Amino acid sequence: MNYEQFELSNGLRLLVAPMDGVRSVTTALMLAVGSRAEDDSEAGVAHLIEHLVFKGTPRRPTPWAISESIERVGGVINASTDKEATVYWTKTAGEHLPLAIDVLADMLLHSKLSSVEIAKEKAVIVEEIGMSMDEPQGWVHALIDEAMWPDHPLGRDVAGTRSSVQAISRSGIRRFMARHYSPGNALLVVAGHADPQQVRGYAEEGFSGWAAGPRSGYLPVPEGNGGQWKLEDKPTEQVHLCLAFPGLSRYDPDRYTLDVLATILGGSSTSRLFVQVRERLALAYDVHAYSNKLADAGSVVVYAGVDPGRADDAVSAIMHEIERLRRRVVTEDELRKTVEYMKGRLYLGLEDTHAIASWIGWQELLLGRIEPPESVVAALERIDGRHIRELANRLLQPDQLHIAAIGPGVSQLLASAA
Repeated sequence: MNYEQFELSNGLRLLVAPMDGVRSVTTALMLAVGSRAEDDSEAGVAHLIEHLVFKGTPRRPTPWAISESIERVGGVINASTDKEATVYWTKTAGEHLPLAIDVLADMLLHSKLSSVEIAKEKAVIVEEIGMSMDEPQGWVHALIDEAMWPDHPLGRDVAGTRSSVQAISRSGIRRFMARHYSPGNALLVVAGHADPQQVRGYAEEGFSGWAAGPRSGYLPVPEGNGGQWKLEDKPTEQVHLCLAFPGLSRYDPDRYTLDVLATILGGSSTSRLFVQVRERLALAYDVHAYSNKLADAGSVVVYAGVDPGRADDAVSAIMHEIERLRRRVVTEDELRKTVEYMKGRLYLGLEDTHAIASWIGWQELLLGRIEPPESVVAALERIDGRHIRELANRLLQPDQLHIAAIGPGVSQLLASAA
């Protein structure tokens, strides 16, 4: 994987990854700020800002003018906010790279942030929050974060709450951007049909007016709080469950072992949970496991959607598989199959410009270094069954089990997990 790194005159970092044989280019401006940077009084402001920068600038005065700038050349423009980062990105033909950089710079540096658009977009986000809460299969993941990190920004939904969003002021938006939207807290990534030196020139021109500023900080995660439950009684067809344990940070040397553990547990259609809970016991259509890795915390999460009358059975089956990981060493055959699966998914996932931009960008932004895929594969291949069992015993302790559930009568269900 080839790329070149630069630092622009204002401190903005630039990564350029030229790719042979492609005509497209992905351009992404990434900022190391998300909902974690908010205090309680401004919950949802990072996500609101992500919406607002699409609403117009003096040069492109309407949302349609911004979108049309990219779509008229057949491109795509989008953005997202999570707990620790925000990204604005485009994908266009390589010949339109100067336009892509110009649009992103114009949005980020010259957004009008008009009071009219702020009021309208707050109303839109309130509806977005309502829609999320009406989708229990997704909302239960917000609840498990709240159980994992109560009274902490990591435990809040990225969008905030209806009341917190309505309370955000224009001056509060500007203060938040002044604290966190600066070149020193950002990274521009370009991958695809691009010449590094030309990109550097376009970037210097587009972002020349962006004044240097500090890098963001965050509120540390407190020590573990034992097992916590978040239950919502709701007349749904299924009970939507998340079982979670404290995980690892993105810097932890055992992070790849955790990835293998989560994949063995519930990361594929041949994983233990899929085979046992779905295929053998027919308790769920969707059951899977994943890990979240943050700056100083993490979680290991199992999700299942089950019949209300069989929720206890599902929890018991899931806990049985977790206990197997703690008690027995994974066989060499299962381990090698899992690692080969993960290697294949890694390589298949790095075959377009957006994937390459994401791979190098998120690592540089959040880790401060870029590990090539070959290095990750080598780390996976060094893992053995004993490492997995040791990590399972370190993390998957019954007294650290957190549960979130949405469904009919869940406050009376799940007795087996008590």
